[in-house]
Amino acid sequence: MFRTGDRPDAEWSERALSRAQRARMERVSAALGPVRADAFEGRSAKELWDAIERCWQDVEKKPMRAQQEQVAREAVLRGLERQADCLSSGEHALVERLLILDGGVTVTDYEEFCAAQALCRRLWADVGLRDGKPFVRLDATLAQPLAQAMARPEHTGVRMRLFSFEATVAAALYIAGALDDRMPQALFVRQVLLTDEHDEEAMHLARHYLWAGFDCMDYEDGVLLLHPALYDPAPVLRGTRPELTSFTAEQIVGGMQGIMPQEEPAQRALERAIAGALRAGEDAEECATELRMLAKQGADFDALREVLSGRVTVMPGGAMERALRALLAATPRWACEERLCAASLQ
Repeated sequence: MFRTGDRPDAEWSERALSRAQRARMERVSAALGPVRADAFEGRSAKELWDAIERCWQDVEKKPMRAQQEQVAREAVLRGLERQADCLSSGEHALVERLLILDGGVTVTDYEEFCAAQALCRRLWADVGLRDGKPFVRLDATLAQPLAQAMARPEHTGVRMRLFSFEATVAAALYIAGALDDRMPQALFVRQVLLTDEHDEEAMHLARHYLWAGFDCMDYEDGVLLLHPALYDPAPVLRGTRPELTSFTAEQIVGGMQGIMPQEEPAQRALERAIAGALRAGEDAEECATELRMLAKQGADFDALREVLSGRVTVMPGGAMERALRALLAATPRWACEERLCAASLQ
C-alpha cells in the first residue's frame, strides 16, 4: 500500500523495519473511527462518493445515495471473481481468515493492516476500531460469492502463477531496493493473466495487485514499488528514474531468500556475536537482519553501532564491532553515488 507520513529526517533507529512499520500502523490507526458493518454503512452521499472516488472499482456516479450504493454493490459483484484471483498474498490470507471467523478479525500486524486497507479500496470491507484496536469486517453479502470464487479451478491456476511472479518481484526489490511499477504490471498481465497490455481490465487488476501487495509511493514519473525495509528511496533514485537491466539466476534466488550468498556468512557471524547480550524481547536474527537492511540503505559503521547499542545490554565492542564491520563490507548498497539501475524481471 501507499506510504504516507514518513519523516525524511528520521534517525537510523527509526528507520529500522520493525519500528518504521509500527509507527506507520499507529499513525493510520489513530485516525480510524469505529468499524462499520461494510464499506457503505453510515456514510452520507458525499462520504460515499469520496470513498468510491478512491476505490479500485469502476463505479458510475449517481445523484441519489441509494442509487449510488446499489450501483457500487453491483460493480463489486461484477468484478468479484477476477479480483479474487488477483488478490495480493496478504489480502488472500486475510479473506480466508475472515471467511473462517464469521467476517470479522482484529488486525495483528502491519502486513495484515495493509491487506485490510486494500480490501477497503475494493469496497469489500471496512477497517475501524473495536475495543481500541484495528478491526476489519467483511461485507456479509460477499461471504458466499467470495467462497465460491476462491473454490474455482481457474482461481487455483491463477494463484499458482501469481506465487511465482510475486517471488520474482520480491527478489527484484531486494536487489534494487525500488522499482517502477510499469514493467511488473506488463509482466503480470502476460505471465499471470495470460493476456496482453491491450486488456484494460487486466492492467487495472495488475496495478491494484502491486499496490496492495508491496509498499509503494508516488514519484515524479509514476508509482515506485519499494522493498519494505527501504525507508527513504531518494538516495536510491539519486534524482533519476530507474533504468531496467537484467539479473542473473543467482541474484534472483538470493533475492527470493532475502539474503545473498555473499551476505550470509557475515549475517550469521553477527547473530552469534550479539546472541548473548540482547535485551529482553530482542531476537538475534531479526536484529542482525535489520542492521543489514540499514547497511543496504547507506548507514555507516557509527550509525549501525548506535542502533545496535539500543538492542543489547552492553556497549558494543570487540567481537560485535568486528562483526558489524564485516557485515558492512559484505552488504551491497541500495544507495550509491552512481546511477542505480533497478531491475528487469525478464
